[in-house]
Amino acid sequence: MTTDIKRDILKNTAVVAVMTIISRITGVVRELAKAIFLGTGIGADAFTIAYMIPNLLRRLVAEGAMSAAFIPVLSEYLHKDKRKELYDFLSNFFGFICFVVTLITIVGIAAAPFYVKHLFAYGFRSVPGKVELTVVLTQIMFVYIVLISISAFFQALLNAHHLFSVPASTPIFLNLTIIAFAYFFSRYFSEPSYAFSIGVVLGGILQVVIQIPWVMKLGLLKRPRISWKHQGVKKATRLLIPSLFGISVYQIDIALSEIIATTLPEGSVSSLQYSMRLVELTLGVVVISIATVILPIFSRQASSGQFEELKDTLRFSLRLIAFIGFPATVGLLVLSREIVASVYMYGQFDTRSLELTAFALQFHGIGLFFIGASRMLIQPFYSLQDTKTPVIISFFVMITNVTLCFILSHFLANGGIALGSSLSCALQCILLLFALRKKIGLLGLRSLIIPFAKIMLASLGMGAICMIPHLTLALEDFSSILQRLLYMSGILVSAGVSYVIFSYLTKSHELQEIVTMIKSKFIRPSL
Repeated sequence: MTTDIKRDILKNTAVVAVMTIISRITGVVRELAKAIFLGTGIGADAFTIAYMIPNLLRRLVAEGAMSAAFIPVLSEYLHKDKRKELYDFLSNFFGFICFVVTLITIVGIAAAPFYVKHLFAYGFRSVPGKVELTVVLTQIMFVYIVLISISAFFQALLNAHHLFSVPASTPIFLNLTIIAFAYFFSRYFSEPSYAFSIGVVLGGILQVVIQIPWVMKLGLLKRPRISWKHQGVKKATRLLIPSLFGISVYQIDIALSEIIATTLPEGSVSSLQYSMRLVELTLGVVVISIATVILPIFSRQASSGQFEELKDTLRFSLRLIAFIGFPATVGLLVLSREIVASVYMYGQFDTRSLELTAFALQFHGIGLFFIGASRMLIQPFYSLQDTKTPVIISFFVMITNVTLCFILSHFLANGGIALGSSLSCALQCILLLFALRKKIGLLGLRSLIIPFAKIMLASLGMGAICMIPHLTLALEDFSSILQRLLYMSGILVSAGVSYVIFSYLTKSHELQEIVTMIKSKFIRPSL
């Protein structure tokens, strides 16, 4: 891989990462608001299951399938440099997306009483009123599917033109809208979860509106039309439909695990959600950023037959994910209880909620690297316009995950569900690597052994530093919120500094490349 490509990956990843980390932080604040107003009670469980459905589609469309299907086809039209054909494709594909998701929304709202009661909230039937509440919240938030699909189309269009910051910022506005509406209006509802649901819809509207000026500047999108015979729409649809399933295994795993969790004691569903929000705060910063930036590069290398460069880009991306994933795993294993208490333990979030969430977080943390690697490893297949292989692998992994979650939940309760998801992601990662090797040849993964060993050594050193305050002081020693936050902030700063030091001592190439990129960006050479 050339230095320019590495620099582009790091630069664009940094841009998206800044927006993503703000998004994840506001996401944690949103979960904190939910913890304060709803705790781990009936309303929290009902909202978690109801939000799972539109949120699942958001993850499938906005963070993967739309770009996987749309960008490769759009790139072909851009390469032809024929504006009329490009306009025609964009108008027809946009019209197709709007028609399909509107139809899905109408059916989803009408059929909610059936599929919520008999599938998603199956375990809630023993609690009076819990299923009914889940149904109503689902119907309110189903409108969000139309909004996020339009937003995802705009995002893919902007990303294809290397405009990353604005699309990456839209989840921030979603989270802020939910927080604001819940804070100011939840007191006016007999059930506070209604305020959260309405906030989701209003946030979806804002996600669309915020991107419109930038889409208009491109001057590419005309009046939407629907033509089922348009060749570009047919090609994009052939990629979109299987890619929805292929890239969804991680999200489907979460959905199915939450369904199984409805059969466990109260609070299990919401505790898993709280745990995953912390995992995504760590993982999303790098993984989503890399996945967003890397697809156009993979597509360009695949279309020009530069498979050795593609493999080099793949290895570089895996190293970046490990550079974040390994220390994050160690940190979550050592500090799970302190992290959960510092972030969530306010209002209705009591000691029982703390124990449930911290227990799940430890098992979710084990799968951090594999979750990230699996998301990224799907991208080369889509750049090669191969959607069948990820589908086959995803189907097998999904069955494995359901089996593991069902079995392990009998022994470890919500921790078993978290562990089952982590193990299934590890399996998916391994299978994707074998399939990709069969498709394009040896991937050169042996060259990753030493970099991975260095990263793990630095991570363990960081973990040892974190253990010092962990063993000498307990979070319960601090009575005030400010003291608790300062204590946790001190540990995290120490962890970050120690990890950088250990990475420097082990001569980590990832650290060197990041430092080089920063220097080239902010330090001009002297004349």
